[in-house]
This record gives sequence, C-alpha cells and structure tokens, in this order.
Amino acid sequence: QLLYIFPYDTTIPTVFYYIARCYLEMENFELALKYYKIVIDTNERGSVVYRAAKYRRHYTNLLSGDLDVLLDDTQKTEDPYLLTFRGYAYMEKMNWEAARTSFISAQNNFDHPHYNELMTPLYQTIENVNAVPKHNKYLVFLSSAIFPGGGQFLLKEWNNGQGILTSVSLMAIISNWARVEELVGKN
Repeated sequence: QLLYIFPYDTTIPTVFYYIARCYLEMENFELALKYYKIVIDTNERGSVVYRAAKYRRHYTNLLSGDLDVLLDDTQKTEDPYLLTFRGYAYMEKMNWEAARTSFISAQNNFDHPHYNELMTPLYQTIENVNAVPKHNKYLVFLSSAIFPGGGQFLLKEWNNGQGILTSVSLMAIISNWARVEELVGKN
C-alpha cells in the first residue's frame, strides 16, 4: 500500500529491498533478483540500500546455483565480501584452488582478526577435500560386483570389506546347509 499511496517516498527503495529479502527467504529467487535489480537500478551507487541490494543479489545467485553469473559479475573485484562469494561459488564448482585463492584475497582485503578466524575453517575444509583419495568409480563398482567387498578393499576400507565378505560367505553357507538338509533329511 505504501508503494501506491506514496510512490515518491524516500523509503521506497528500502521497501523494495525488503520485498526482495522476503522472496529470497521464500526461495523464490527469480522475484528476489527482480526486486534487487529495481533497487540497484533506481539508487545511487554509494547508497547503503544500493550496496546491500548488490551484495544480496550476488548471494541470491549463489543460493540459486547461478554460479557462472556470480563469477562473471565479480570477476575483477577487490571487495572482500564479493571475493568470499566467489570462493563459495568455486567450492560449489569443486574448483578448490580457485576457492582457496578467492578466500586468501578476501582475507587480505578484510585485514581483521575476526575475519581471519572465520576463514580458517574454510581453508581446513579445502585441505580435507584435497586429502580425500580419488578413485575410478567404475573400477570400484566393477570390483564390488565381481567380488563381495571388493569395492571396499579397493578403497582400502579393510574392515568394511571384511564385513561384507564375511556376511556374504555366511549367507552362502546357510543357504547351502538348507539344501543339504532338504536332500538328507533332518536326521
């Protein structure tokens, strides 16, 4: 109603911003982006609502999976928040080295201990992912299809492989006993 009654009120950009935030919370990314664009197009570059809408637009692109749009829009930025968004986008694309580079640039541009503390778990996540051994999924599938527990043995999960092999062997022995009992009788 405010938009219709007072179309030239100075709070209109803020109203549009919060409309966009509502759509973002409802995960209606298309309408959220539409209203963020209205705020960006109708406000001065340096205004608070312009900057907030710009950050939220990039955040919406990240949440909606429009990673290429986000990466294109933030390509040569020095803004630490946008560099952080870039890092998350690269993580979604599983480009770990580019993610690390973006996070390092963001951390350098923030230059504050609070942000250093927030970035540390991200680096640890990237390190953990790099430590995960890479295997050919088809080879793992084939070895597990041919030999019970073979996939686990190939992945060097010895206990799981032994468990599967033991379970399958036990079931085979039990089914064999049932046939023997049928042929010989219960005596």
